[in-house]
Amino acid sequence: MLERLVEIQARLNPDSVKLASACHRLATQCWRIAYFEQGKPYAERCLLLQEKLMGKDSLEVSDTNSLLALTLFGLNQLEEAERCMYLSLKIREGCVGKDHPTVAEALLSMGKILLRQGKMEEARDYQLRANKLMGARTRKNIRTMKDSDMPVHAGEAQNGAPQSGS
Repeated sequence: MLERLVEIQARLNPDSVKLASACHRLATQCWRIAYFEQGKPYAERCLLLQEKLMGKDSLEVSDTNSLLALTLFGLNQLEEAERCMYLSLKIREGCVGKDHPTVAEALLSMGKILLRQGKMEEARDYQLRANKLMGARTRKNIRTMKDSDMPVHAGEAQNGAPQSGS
């Protein structure tokens, strides 16, 4: 069904955001069900379209580079996966900053790719940096929560006092 959508979009508008989006959806679905070989051409096509339409430094291009890297990782094409994930990471850092929590996902993926290549120290550095960013995100969320946003324990009454057994 998604393949048909890509075909139709390609005929109607060969260089469109809609076609890039359809290719991205199809590549994502292929990745989710481990159809890496089938999804790779759609991820590559999406990347080319997005670079042409949105520029090489957009978050959309970063996301598609990440998807392509994960697809290549699934195909065990590790050097190419590392290159794509590195590009994704650098673009994301340029768009949102090196300490932004959304950078953590790319760092974790890069760590996995490097680990499979046997680059233990490099993988460790990426994983530690990701953990630091995720920890910062968690601490920030906790600091900004109001008491009214905090979950109520099942054994506590609404006023915070423990409920007595009836």
